Amino acid sequence: MVVLLASSPLGAGCTLPLQGISDDAGPGRDAGPAPRLDAGRPDAGLDAGPGLDAGPAAPDAGPPPVDAGPGCPIAADPGAVALYRFDGVGGSDRIPDVVGAHDGAMMNGVARTVAGPEGCGDALDFPGGNDRYVLVEDSPDFDLTTGSLDFYLRLPAAPAQNVALVSRDASGTGQPGHLRVRVASDGDLSVRIQDGGDRSVRARLAPSERWQHVGVNWGSGEIELWVDGMQLDSRSDVVGIDGNDNTLLLGANNDNATEGVSPPDDVHDLAEGLSLDEVRLSSVRRDFSVFAP
Repeated sequence: MVVLLASSPLGAGCTLPLQGISDDAGPGRDAGPAPRLDAGRPDAGLDAGPGLDAGPAAPDAGPPPVDAGPGCPIAADPGAVALYRFDGVGGSDRIPDVVGAHDGAMMNGVARTVAGPEGCGDALDFPGGNDRYVLVEDSPDFDLTTGSLDFYLRLPAAPAQNVALVSRDASGTGQPGHLRVRVASDGDLSVRIQDGGDRSVRARLAPSERWQHVGVNWGSGEIELWVDGMQLDSRSDVVGIDGNDNTLLLGANNDNATEGVSPPDDVHDLAEGLSLDEVRLSSVRRDFSVFAP
């Protein structure tokens, strides 16, 4: 598995054209044969989808819903396999995938939202003492030999313990394709991809009230970890997240669960004291330098 660490400020009001495929893998890097999309260049006419009706007001649903506009840098472009915007989900247990095929479920309660990065509508909030997380059932669409994961993170204070951001994992170290993204109490942001061994990238993530963009690339080139448009770590292993039969979790870790079991029979490292937005899984490597401030 691979671990990546990174952090960077969100460029306010960034509106970039969803054009062109870039073959730039970053300074001094060859992305290989796989196409690489400009990560933050949305089509100005792209509609993120209607906001969901949160239904009757829930005591912890958060503020009124706001949809992501065309200025949100993370787009549902042709390379996106799944994108979780969290617009209008406050008070609901359904977490829609705006690409359309991989909706998630809020476990142990309903979603709470806060204002996301500028132009990006609502974000999913994990308050202190949280026991909720998002579960997305496994799909062959997630078995990506080459791809990327990116999202916005707001982490106002260092966590008291490990907190998982994204996990598609299980117990055992021999299975291929396991993925985990986690922040430790010392601010260590790690991305782990398992492929007959532990392949990790990491970076130091400073707590901040501002939104930080995190991006990871794998397959057809080095494993890369980016934060706020800067590549902070890499390793030369060419590995993917294919061969993985586990659920995708947002805000929890299933690395001790039984392989292929849904819902996972062990969940820990629950996210708390942080917010996530625009979680995008893609079938292409991306040029995350466009998220530099």
